[in-house]
Amino acid sequence: NTSSRSLGAITGFLGIKGKTHLDSSIWISAAMEGDKKALKYIEEHCKKDLIILEKLHNKLKGQIVSISTA
Repeated sequence: NTSSRSLGAITGFLGIKGKTHLDSSIWISAAMEGDKKALKYIEEHCKKDLIILEKLHNKLKGQIVSISTA
């Protein structure tokens, strides 16, 4: 589905592996219950997202002339 703008959709389309799913129950456990294990999972998930975003950037740089925010 190339109409989606999610990180998972675009990296999947371009063959960049490693995007993980973050279930809403983990967010709830972290935010509402202060679950340290859930907080650690979210932290690791975000770090992996940054690595994947960097891979995406490296794959696309030089291919994009300009970006419109409209």
